[in-house]
Amino acid sequence: MEYLGLIIALIGSAFTIVAAMIAMMLWVRSEANSDRRDIMHLISAIHMEMKDFHVRLCIIEENNKQKEK
Repeated sequence: MEYLGLIIALIGSAFTIVAAMIAMMLWVRSEANSDRRDIMHLISAIHMEMKDFHVRLCIIEENNKQKEK
């Protein structure tokens, strides 16, 4: 029983380390999900801009064809 304090300290520090690791893993996961959502919004915005650019380009080409006639 003379090492009871040491055993409790070792178990307490092991528990603290494991709890901290789990907390960090959950935090990193939430940050990754947030980043993933941001990237998906950026990709969607780029896709919409590409569609808009294509439509504008088609309108310009149509106007140029009408001017040539």
